[in-house]
Amino acid sequence: MNMFSDIALEIGVKPLLPEAGSEEEAFLKYCKDLVTSLIVNGYKHGKPMSLQVGLVDSSDCNAWAVSADDVDYIGIHVGLISTLRNLSRALISQRYILPHVGHPEAVTPIQFAFDAATISNESSSIGTIQLEDPEREGLAAYLTNIAAAFIVYHEFQHIFNGHTDWLETQGRLALIAELKVPKHDQYVGVTRQTLERDADVGALQLTLVRVLQPIIHWVDGIAVWDVAGRSPMGPPQDLVELVCVGSQLINLMYAKLDDFDSEGVFEADHPHPVVRTLLNVTAVCGILSFRTGQSYDDLVTTTMRSFERSLDAWADTFPSTGHLNVDAIADPDVVNALDGIVDAYATEWSRIQPELDKLKRGGKLAPRNYADNPAFFATS
Repeated sequence: MNMFSDIALEIGVKPLLPEAGSEEEAFLKYCKDLVTSLIVNGYKHGKPMSLQVGLVDSSDCNAWAVSADDVDYIGIHVGLISTLRNLSRALISQRYILPHVGHPEAVTPIQFAFDAATISNESSSIGTIQLEDPEREGLAAYLTNIAAAFIVYHEFQHIFNGHTDWLETQGRLALIAELKVPKHDQYVGVTRQTLERDADVGALQLTLVRVLQPIIHWVDGIAVWDVAGRSPMGPPQDLVELVCVGSQLINLMYAKLDDFDSEGVFEADHPHPVVRTLLNVTAVCGILSFRTGQSYDDLVTTTMRSFERSLDAWADTFPSTGHLNVDAIADPDVVNALDGIVDAYATEWSRIQPELDKLKRGGKLAPRNYADNPAFFATS
């Protein structure tokens, strides 16, 4: 059996073994705990799947998923600990996100003069940040945990949904990396972006389950969620807002319109950050509507309104870098291109889904466009 450190070195990144009792060790345990219960129902080559999660020191690559022989691996860049924490504290300090929690007026707003995309390299200059109000500080810590969960779940979905195994059948390395891996060329195009889209939707659903803690029951083999008052962390609407913000922390670091090119939108390994943001926030609404029976249109109205507040927080945190703001999400170039991008993903998904279904580690892939849930709609 290959060890995580061997795989990391083969990929071209430095494995990191955290010291006992360190912050890094606690973070790694949290990441492992996120997927422990999920792999129980997963199989590969007729045997229970084996997954190793480890930390690496590689600023070029935030996270990656790889399959090798009978073992799967997820690598997480150790620098994400400080990056997610600093971003969460800065955004919560701006008083836009859940302003009714704690005493936001007692917190000094945090601003950074550098570009958001470089925050991983600025941790030493930032130093230790702590919000003056304990409740706002706790909210920032919870947002950090949500962001980390989404990242781990995203990589897990690349493995569990058969993406890495499928790449191997296509004559490629069974590796999917966020950003880039030094020893390997980036895999770009509509197929790669469609895989990212699938991993995002799956990760959003897992994150929502973890945060909302719903009672789940089944109707005609389809899961239905009861989320009312289930989580001790707050009301569902507040928690959904945190999922929308937390799941986009890393993505929004790179979300600017000045590099949006509708003609070359598929010449990248991920959907453009602005497109990805819009698709993921509406995906949250689609998942919640399907699982809970709430009106999709009502969810879009309330969720987009709260997400727009988070964009104001981003703009105030990085005031000099032209960061994505509320006006940008309605930019005509993006809006006009969005339908074509979604159609391209849907067409590619219909082509590769039957092949991925054969490689999925358990169950079947969720449909990209949900039909009516039989729990809430009459069926003939």
